[in-house]
Amino acid sequence: MSRTEGPVPNMSEVELVEQYLSHMQEVQIPSGAKSRIWYKARVWQEAESRRAPFSFRMRLTLRQGATFIFTLALLVGLIQIVFLAGGSLPGERLYTIKRSVEVVWIAATPEDNRGTVRLELLDRRVQEVGALLATGQSVPDPLFVEIEEALTSVTEHPYEWGSPNGHILPYVERSRRTLNALALMYTDEPEVARLAAASGRAWESLWDPIY
Repeated sequence: MSRTEGPVPNMSEVELVEQYLSHMQEVQIPSGAKSRIWYKARVWQEAESRRAPFSFRMRLTLRQGATFIFTLALLVGLIQIVFLAGGSLPGERLYTIKRSVEVVWIAATPEDNRGTVRLELLDRRVQEVGALLATGQSVPDPLFVEIEEALTSVTEHPYEWGSPNGHILPYVERSRRTLNALALMYTDEPEVARLAAASGRAWESLWDPIY
């Protein structure tokens, strides 16, 4: 009588095990399980396809929002700098920005209206002289030269600035009165007296009947 170790499985159990091992070796999946797997895969793909555009749109919206906020903050900062630079005087840090903005202003103005802009800038230069003197600061020589050259140009070539009997006269009149007042207040500044005389000649030339 032979000795056996453990129970001997019947034929049906052996066949079942062999069939299972065969499926595992060949990586075969029952058709029912395969259908369920494909169904779940399609459901997952559809969910991902809906989620992906939403996620992309969300990232795009956030990126656009961040760009808009950054651009707006930069624009507001530039406007504030330009606004502050408008009141700056020669020798101050923002004065260079002020003059750069003026160059852009002239370039962006139509040719027919540039004379008015130049007259506005001439008035600014005269006001800067008054502000520097009032605060006890020295007036740079280039500023004196710039104003005198402008007044001389108005005297000799008034049509380059606009209509002599039109809008030029009020600007020159304002500059003349300001410079005359400064010349009376600061008698120790010969350059101011010279500018006052130049403004007087410009004002008188605009009254010439030839114009």
